[in-house]
Formats: sequence, C-alpha cells, structure tokens
Amino acid sequence: MNWISEFSLLGFTRGGIVGVRDVSWLARSWADALAATGCTTVCGVEFEPTLRKLVDDLHAALWAEVFSVSPAYEVGRFLAEHNVGTTSALETTVSLLGRLLPMLPAGGSGFALSVQDHDHVNGVALDVEVATRVDLLQGAIAAGYVSRSHSESNGSGHSRPTDAEVDVSGGLYEKWFRSVFRSAGIGMSIASLDGKFVEVNQAAADLLGYTVDELCSLSWAELLDDNTASSSIAAYRALLEGDVRYIRMEQQYRRKDGALIWTNLTASLIRDDAGAPILTVAMVEDITEARLLREELRHQASHDPLTGLPNRTLFFDRLSEVLRRSDGLPDAHVGVCYLDLDRFKTVNDTLGHSVGDEVLVAVADRLRAEVGGAGTTIARMGGDEFVILVEGVAGVGPVAVANSALEALASPVNVGENSFSVSASIGVVERPSAGCTPQDLMAAADMTLYWAKSDGGGKYEVFDPERSAREAARIELAADLPEALRRAEFRLEYQPLVDLRDSRLLGVEALVRWHHPRLGLVPPGDFISLAEETGAIVQLGLWVLAEACAQAAAWAEQFPDAGNGSGLFVSVNLAARQIRDSALVDDVEAVLERTCLSASLLQLELTENEIMDTAGKPLRVLEELAELGIKIAIDDFGTGYSNLSYLRCLPVTSIKVDKSFVDGLGGAEGLEETLIQEKIFGTIVSLAHALNLMVTAEGVETEVQAANVRRLGCDAGQGWLFSRPCAAERITQLLAAQTSFFPVG
Repeated sequence: MNWISEFSLLGFTRGGIVGVRDVSWLARSWADALAATGCTTVCGVEFEPTLRKLVDDLHAALWAEVFSVSPAYEVGRFLAEHNVGTTSALETTVSLLGRLLPMLPAGGSGFALSVQDHDHVNGVALDVEVATRVDLLQGAIAAGYVSRSHSESNGSGHSRPTDAEVDVSGGLYEKWFRSVFRSAGIGMSIASLDGKFVEVNQAAADLLGYTVDELCSLSWAELLDDNTASSSIAAYRALLEGDVRYIRMEQQYRRKDGALIWTNLTASLIRDDAGAPILTVAMVEDITEARLLREELRHQASHDPLTGLPNRTLFFDRLSEVLRRSDGLPDAHVGVCYLDLDRFKTVNDTLGHSVGDEVLVAVADRLRAEVGGAGTTIARMGGDEFVILVEGVAGVGPVAVANSALEALASPVNVGENSFSVSASIGVVERPSAGCTPQDLMAAADMTLYWAKSDGGGKYEVFDPERSAREAARIELAADLPEALRRAEFRLEYQPLVDLRDSRLLGVEALVRWHHPRLGLVPPGDFISLAEETGAIVQLGLWVLAEACAQAAAWAEQFPDAGNGSGLFVSVNLAARQIRDSALVDDVEAVLERTCLSASLLQLELTENEIMDTAGKPLRVLEELAELGIKIAIDDFGTGYSNLSYLRCLPVTSIKVDKSFVDGLGGAEGLEETLIQEKIFGTIVSLAHALNLMVTAEGVETEVQAANVRRLGCDAGQGWLFSRPCAAERITQLLAAQTSFFPVG
C-alpha cells in the first residue's frame, strides 16, 4: 500500500497529527508524500518555500472571486521541470492536494478534520462550486504536467504540432506520461482536437469495456449515447472555440457490451507555450450507481409512494412548465380536473387505513389506464384527492377526461373479500394559458370541486366565472361579518302582524338589515346563511334580540293598550345554531331583565326543522323558554316536518303558515286548484285551533288572499298588502294613529 492510500484510509492522520494546520504544514505533507513515492528531487529543505508558495497560490485560486486554473497548471509544469517522474508522484500530488486543499478555509486558518471522506469537512458537505473548482485544479495539474513534458520531448516549448505530429510513443513524454496513466485509479485520456484518442489509461479502458488499443482506434464521439450526444458535442465545440475554459458535466457513454454508464467528465485543453490548443485532456469517473441512486431519490421526492403517481410538487412543476411553454400562444389552453373520492373517510374509519390504501391504489390504476397518456398528467395531491392536468386541450378536453374518470370508477373496487362502490366529485377548469397562474387555476378547480361535492357528489362541475364571483362575494361578506357588529352596520326593520278579525296591529316581526359601507344594503338572504355557517349568527342573533326587546319595551311603555290590549309583542327569529347554544336561555332571560320587557311580549320564531333535534324529540330549550312566559311560533309551517301531531308535544303557541300555501288562495291557478288549496289551508287552521294555537298567514299580498285566509278562520296576516318592513319610527306612527290595516273595499 503506497503512502497516499494509507494517508486516505487513516483519515488524513500521520505522525499523531490530525488536521490541516496551515499552508506550511500542507506543503511539508506534500513533500513527505512525494518522498514516500520514491521522488527525492523536490523534497529537500530548499524546496519548502517553493512548495509553500505553490500551495498558497492554489489556496488563493480555490477561494478567489474570479476563478483561474493557472496556479494548478504551474504546479504540473513544476513537477515536470524537476523530473518528478516516479510511478505515482503525479497521482499523489493530484490526490493529496485535491483532498486537503479544501480543508484550508478561505480565511487561511486551519481547523480540525472530520473522519469522513474528502467530500466532507467537519461533517458538512463541500459546496458544489468548491468541489467543481477542486476538480478543475486537479485536471489543470495533470494538464500542466503533460504540456511541459510534451514540450521538452519535442525540444521546443514554442511550436504547435499538427494532429499528424501528435505522437506520444517515444522519448521523455512516454517515460513520464505512461507511468502516470498506468497507476492512475481514475480514467484519463488525451485526445487530438478532432476527438480521436491518442492515449488512454487502463482505468478508462476498463470503464468502457475496451482494451487500450481498441479505444485508441476510436474517437470519444463514437462512445456517446444518442440521448446526450448533442449536448456533449456542443460543449466540446464551446471548449475548442474558447467560449469556456473547461468542461465539467455528467456524460453518458455506451460500453463495448452495449451497457450505458454515467460518468463525471472533466475536460480541458492542453496548450503549447504560445497558448495555442494542441490536445484535450479528460478525466472520467464512473458515477452510474450514484446517478441511479440520485434518480431514485428524485423519483421518491416527486412521486407518491403509495400509488406511484406524481405528487403535488411534481404536478405543480409540470403545470408551471406547461404554462411557461404556452406563454405568448393566444390559442393555447390548459385544463385541470380536480377529483375527490366521495365518502372515502367511511372506508378508513370502518375497515382501516390498510384497506383504504388498497382502494386508493386501485383508483390510481384505473385513472392511469383510462385517462393516462400523452397530454395528461395524473397526480395524487394527498389523502383521497387526485388531479389530472390536461395539456393543450387539443382533441380531448378536460370535460371528456372528467367523464372518462367517472366511468373508470363506475364499477365496484374489490379489495380482498370486500367490494366497494367508489364515486368521485370532480371540479373541471379550462382556460386560456395566457395570463394564467398555477395558483389561480387550482383555486378555481378547488372551488368547482366543492360545488360538485355540495351537489351530492358522483358528478363533475365545470367552473362558472359568474358563480365564482358570487362565491367570492360571499367569502368577502363572511370576512366582514365579525367587524360589522362592532361598526354598528346592522339595523332592524319591523313588519306588522295584523289581526284579521278587527284589523288591529297585534305585533311586529323584527328583521335585520345590513348596511354595508361599500356594498350598500345587503339582502338578508345574502348574509344570514353566511352568519349561520361561520357561527356569527349567535352574536348577531343576540344583538337582534336585545335591540328588538328594547324597542318593544319602549312601545309597551308608550302604548300599553296596543296589540290585544296588553301591549304590542315583537317576534324574533332564532337560527339552529342559536337553539343549540347552551347559553341561549340565560341570554334571553338577561335581555328581558335588562330591557324590562315582559316575557309575554316576546315571541321567538323557529322553523320546523330547527325546532326538532336529530332524534326527532322536542328540544328541551323550548320548554325552558316557554316556562319564562315567552311565546314560541313555528315559522314557514308546511315546509318541514309538516306533521301536526307533533305539535301536541311542543310548547308552541302559534304557527305561521308558509307563503306557498297563501299563494294558492289568490284564484290565479283556477277554480279547481283554488278549492284544493282552500281545503288544505282550512284543515291546517282547524287542527291548529283544536290545539289552541294561533295561526298567522305569511306573504299576504292581495285583497283576495286576505279575504280568503280571513274566511278560512286564520287569526292574523303578514305581508306586503298590510305593510312592507319599515323602521321603528313608522311603527310608532301606526300605533299613534291606530291605523286600520284592512284594505279599502
């Protein structure tokens, strides 16, 4: 084992000293290493300043802002000039300096070494730029050596031989250069400027599966694989023309046996003393295994490990690339199908994640078989979400792809003894590539997927810009809701409830209105459901209750004999979220106490669905509210459970028949239909009265409707015929004037 091998295996430990202390130490180590190879010509004390200067120059070149290989070239020439020609002297120099030089930091002070190999210092991988510079410096040392030796063998340092004159078969050049090539563990070659090999070492021959003589009958271009030949030839041409000083690239070669290998190639020019290129020198190292490992790691980083499909990262990379390629093409389109399995959580929850994983694999296989191919990319975004990128949308558009995807999932999926019916919801987006961004496209696809799932699933929805604008407006409103109360943007209006027997004003329904500072008056239908979805309805509802009760208390004080003689009652709507709020009863009781309003003058309205819990039993909270003396009314009666028998079990005092029943009493549908509607309405009134419930007809808009509901025994009416919702001041005026609400005639 030669000295440099021992030096490497021992982790750069020699004589009990670990580490590159400084430039002087490295220069002495270099001299010792050369001496160990049998070279004594430059190992004397008188050469230490020279070696130290060469190391200093190499160190400065390695960390220079503007990189140059000239100092390394001079090291090679120095070795040749001083007859450093033992078998491994050049290899020792190249290896030792390549390994130890990076361990001198940019500042020049030494530091402790890691026991890891030369690609790591203190356990930290060398920067790619530093590693590249080291490789180039190593190559330049060899090139300088060959250049100087060749000049001496020709007897002149100034002539530039032609390709025909390049002969490495004799003289001093053969003595020095062949000894280096024989011992080098890395593939090395010298080629003429036309690419024909003039000398290769055994390591290069072994790497490519040829004998040395066979390789010397070939040019390097003949060994290239077709897939990478064009880039290699272009790089070589740039080197010859002086566009680059060196080549460092990963190059694929085809061995003699046909196998493809990947190599790390470093190549530069050998120049004569006049600076004219005469030869190329190259070093190649087999990196096939490392390359395959890197590709495997890259594949793992960009693909879903379960299904083998591209993952989210790779999908967005490809989408970005598609948009980049089509930028500026006015007719280019891009499409996305965003797919989510319906009710997949049930499979995981009931049968376990292992079965769920097998279902996902089966789904991925079906999608790959049905819609995979040129122009599409299928990716798994995570969980049970998949996305299909449709490039160019030429011939087969994303809608057709969505249909095919649904068809692919139509038949049951078999996993072991289980069979599953799998369905999916798909959001489909297609738009021009120009001006489109991945974020905008996927946001639209995500929204469209939500539409498909909200509509029951098992279908696709196509992106609709108008619907999207409405959804965006809803999102904006939802964001504004929490601050709207603080900014006092809500107002209450009141709509009269009129006694149909004597036209007296019995009560009013409080209706909330939102005066948005930018959008103006926002209709209740646009924000009430948002408040329920976001939970803001609890805070908003409590504000409505407090405002309405305070106003009702003022009316009760000013008009104590209004209504049925004991004051005007106010009716307030409650949402499902409020009913299920554990603090509701306490909040209502606190509001009544704070406003000094009698509980008998407060009516709370709930729909049929809200008044029943999930088990179909009366909500306990209604009983607690009724025990306070509060009236309970069922709003929009006839649109929910529509079961009068359950009214016997509820603490309800009133029902408000939905407007759809009143509409049929106007006579516009014909006599026969009107008679049927009258029978239905009359039956509701009779059964409600049998249970001692007050009946209010909602949505009374015509005199005919008012006359019919009054004739059928309805107690009260509410609708535009009597009054539209109005401000509290208007109600006060009506009370003061004791207005009769029956229409004239």
